Amino acid sequence: MAAVERWRAFERRAGLYRQIDSRLRSRTRFFAAAALTNAVLAQLFRYVPDRSLENAYRLLNEGGALLEAANLEWVRVPPEHTQVPSELDQILVRGEQRLLQSFLDTAPGTHRGSRIVITEDFNRLLNRRHWALLGAPCLEHSRRFLRVLDSVRIGLGHCFDFTVESHRVELGLGIVGDVRRREP
Repeated sequence: MAAVERWRAFERRAGLYRQIDSRLRSRTRFFAAAALTNAVLAQLFRYVPDRSLENAYRLLNEGGALLEAANLEWVRVPPEHTQVPSELDQILVRGEQRLLQSFLDTAPGTHRGSRIVITEDFNRLLNRRHWALLGAPCLEHSRRFLRVLDSVRIGLGHCFDFTVESHRVELGLGIVGDVRRREP
């Protein structure tokens, strides 16, 4: 798969989530956080060579497509009752990560060694131990994301583990909080 194709899927998804955020920002900032996350992934896969992180890319892209479909369904049929925006953000982050956990638990490679390799790549990235992050501080979206990630790791008191749903929930809520502070 060409590098251009790899990053464009995440760039398209970031644009979609920005559009949704523009319509729903008074109810939730979850979609702005999802746009930021996908923008970071677009930058990562735009500048990392094709073969590097190939399995991680595949898993993130498939998981992202699943989450996108669920998020679009939510937008199409939002809940009847009105939630306080911060409560709605929490519901959406927790629901998305529950769905992602289900996907991860059943993803191809779960019973073979490939999931371990993919998880190691994610965890090296998320704990700033991967060469692919060398240029990240130069990229605005990545800098912002990494600041939130550092704060989450400090709050956890240990390394971030992508396979742990509660770690991803904390990161998601941290990104939503960052969006709320910077883009009220």
